[in-house]
Amino acid sequence: MRVNKEGLNLVPFIDIMLVLLCIVLSVSTFIVEEKIAINLPKSENSVSVEDKQKTFISINENGEFFYNDKALNYEELKSSLNNISKDEIIILRSDENASYKYFVMVIDLLKELRHENFAIATQK
Repeated sequence: MRVNKEGLNLVPFIDIMLVLLCIVLSVSTFIVEEKIAINLPKSENSVSVEDKQKTFISINENGEFFYNDKALNYEELKSSLNNISKDEIIILRSDENASYKYFVMVIDLLKELRHENFAIATQK
């Protein structure tokens, strides 16, 4: 007499779930590393800025501008800065390997817009 043992075979299901887990873990590491990589210059006399409203302008090593972690070209940065309050503090973050001309461009833009409330970010 032959007994028919038909049931649910879980081995293919487990294989598929492991593949999906690998894909999710791979994609999640790319999402975490999406932050702008900037090596700030070192300073011995840096001071912490405590203010609730801050705007960050970052310049990476390739000379690309970022406004609060959003990539913008120079004209878009200019229009974005035109819309913020003069009382809001702007934190300038420039990579230590970035060309000095991009930093000067941002300072010149702030002076053109008469925005004098800014700080330069460094690391201790």
